[in-house]
Amino acid sequence: MGAAQPPAAGGGYPPPPGDINLGVSGFGIEPPKKSRKGLVIGISAAVVLALGGGGAWAAASFFGTDGTDTETKLPASTAAFASFNLDVSKSQQLELLDLIEKFPESDVKSDDPEKAVAEFMKMLEDDDEDFAKGKFSEWVGLSTSIALWEHDGKPYALATVASTDDGKAKEGLTALQKDSGGEADMGFEVKDGTATMAFGEDKSQAAAKAAVKEAEKDPLSESDKFADAAEFLGEGQVVTAWADLEQAYKLGKESVPQSEYGGDPFSMMGDFEKNMKGQIAVGAKADDFGIEIVSSTFGAKDVTEGKEGLMDKLSKSPDADIAGAFALPDDFSESLGAAAGGLLTGGLTGAPGQDPNGETQAIFDALSGATGTFGMTGLTGAPQGQAVIETTSADKANTLKGLADSTGGEIEATVEGNTVTGKSSGYSPSGKLSGHKYYSDAVGGAPEAINYAMFMDVTKMMDEQDKKEMGALKAVGVAFGSKGGESVGNVRLIIE
Repeated sequence: MGAAQPPAAGGGYPPPPGDINLGVSGFGIEPPKKSRKGLVIGISAAVVLALGGGGAWAAASFFGTDGTDTETKLPASTAAFASFNLDVSKSQQLELLDLIEKFPESDVKSDDPEKAVAEFMKMLEDDDEDFAKGKFSEWVGLSTSIALWEHDGKPYALATVASTDDGKAKEGLTALQKDSGGEADMGFEVKDGTATMAFGEDKSQAAAKAAVKEAEKDPLSESDKFADAAEFLGEGQVVTAWADLEQAYKLGKESVPQSEYGGDPFSMMGDFEKNMKGQIAVGAKADDFGIEIVSSTFGAKDVTEGKEGLMDKLSKSPDADIAGAFALPDDFSESLGAAAGGLLTGGLTGAPGQDPNGETQAIFDALSGATGTFGMTGLTGAPQGQAVIETTSADKANTLKGLADSTGGEIEATVEGNTVTGKSSGYSPSGKLSGHKYYSDAVGGAPEAINYAMFMDVTKMMDEQDKKEMGALKAVGVAFGSKGGESVGNVRLIIE
């Protein structure tokens, strides 16, 4: 299993055929109102640790999963999961702890992973008496996951948590179960160092037992549908997320209660459903420069091919605090353009979908099939910058120049053939982006064929309070594209 091309996303994550939310509500699991708080707290022994406000430890935990242990504990019929695993190589643990030390505001100071997890759990327990009933600080180990799973035709959220003391785990989860509405809403099984929890609207205890039984006989780690993702992710990932897009979408669509949303939230997605094919995998771990997040789809439908040579153009563009490159599809106007145009004109005129002068649609028509780069400086003061856009015709380039000219001199534009260059009045470029201190590391994992990429010097965007809390984060590089007919992505956080 080797590293390849997030993020997600964050997401770090690529523009897959779907936008998968791995939270409990995103899974479509909506427990009864009475027990919702307890259930969400119980299930997030994993998720809160990874995503919560625990300073740098939580941040490093989220972005850093050998998911091997997790996949062996989940049933093969799992639709989607996200996992956090500190039980990785010693070198990876040291890398993570070294990153944490760079954030002086971290609430967790221990240099021992198990003690750090216990400290963080204790902090959460001190802040929330419901969470404290689970006594997680006394038994939670170094790996955990949250998953979406179907049992007897009903969706359930599953959580697996490594246990350092099965007796204390049973004691804590029994108390939490009673507080959360009983076996119907929350079920659990503790066995051989792993606590498996199930959350649903009915028969959750039976679901938990069934999940453990299936995982023992037929684990996700040995299923054919997970094989490509396993090879891509490799070993040593601290965070892993994976989804069978079609199955996860189906469960979510069937289980989201329409009454709470004033209608079917999936109806707004139109033809989007037809693109929910294949799988997506995301992994993240620490590296010398900070944290790297990689992502890829497998068997995806209608993947937009990226353009080669764009990263070279970006590297040669002027130095900037934030810069990017993009390659828009030929049907941009008909897909994203139409949707965005409707939102923009609706927001401005109060009449969604109306574009009285046709200006918005003309802009998106001109951008269809275009490639380009942009950069800006002075983001916290008086922003200045430029964009260079290569369109597919001289007419389209002139359309964009006309837009710039309508700003009354704020943007100066010139056209040469199919290419329009626009820059803010008074802008004077200095140096190349390739010479920026953090640029090479930030975009070092970019795929060759790019759909879009971005570099951000975070130090130029922080106020004094931000610098105090997150000053170790210096830059972010984001690159998404295609490889072998799949969407791939790479996100890097530069930390020093």
